[in-house]
Amino acid sequence: MEEIEKYLEVGRVSCRIREKVQKILERERDIKCIANKIEEEIRKEGCEPAFPVNIGIDDIAAHYTPTIDEKAKIEENNLVKIDIGLHKDGFIADFALSFTENEELKELIDVAKKACIEGCKMAKPGTKVMEISEVIEKEIKEKGFTPISNLTGHGLKRYEIHAKPAIPNVSCNIGYELKENEVIAIEPFVSRNCNWVKEEKVGVIFSVSEFKNVRNEAAREIMKMCKQRNFLPICERWLEGRFSQIKIRLGIKELKERGLLVEYPILRGSDIIAQWENSAIVRDKPIVFTENID
Repeated sequence: MEEIEKYLEVGRVSCRIREKVQKILERERDIKCIANKIEEEIRKEGCEPAFPVNIGIDDIAAHYTPTIDEKAKIEENNLVKIDIGLHKDGFIADFALSFTENEELKELIDVAKKACIEGCKMAKPGTKVMEISEVIEKEIKEKGFTPISNLTGHGLKRYEIHAKPAIPNVSCNIGYELKENEVIAIEPFVSRNCNWVKEEKVGVIFSVSEFKNVRNEAAREIMKMCKQRNFLPICERWLEGRFSQIKIRLGIKELKERGLLVEYPILRGSDIIAQWENSAIVRDKPIVFTENID
């Protein structure tokens, strides 16, 4: 049961970080500043980011984190998704929330959150993935909204963010049955009329596939950083101050040309998307350890 206690520990940190995020969003609009502050708070808690903080504005669904030269700011009518992963010794808590000041978009967030909660209630031994997916889809569609069908929840394992099983947000035929003490993340993405996201050609979050000697100094530092993190993802922003942005991007280019770079492409839909995510331990009474939902 030692592993379960480690998940509960990072879960307690997650709940505190979630509260701090709300306060950060009340006073900050610069998304680079927001990401840096959230990651700083994670480190203050004795944990490390499991991946760079994702900030998706409006139709950007996932895999965007601010760059070194980021200029974007949150505008009044934006819907903003903040996806956060943190870990201690490889035990990961993965959670996300959405935020908007636009009254017309708040129901979109409410539906995503409710679908997440209902999905988490299904995290019991013997439950089939297809049963969870059916509940999530029904919760979203009954409210008149559309689930994103090619984005899923997932399992969580030590130093592995997207472990099996994948947990779709739409009906499926996956008969895999959850096991007691398995750890999963339930992650609905909801839109008004968009059901699919596409990969953009660029990615700003990345890791490497293996550790090898490379010539570029920045590339060597990326290799070193990824190896120290057991190959959990990083971003160029984490190298700021060590190298110029040009040198960092030349290092990334070398890794890509040598087939060593693992990129996470930015995912974008055709309409505004809301997201809510929580991690849960599979039990007869599921333990949702990243948010106080009772």
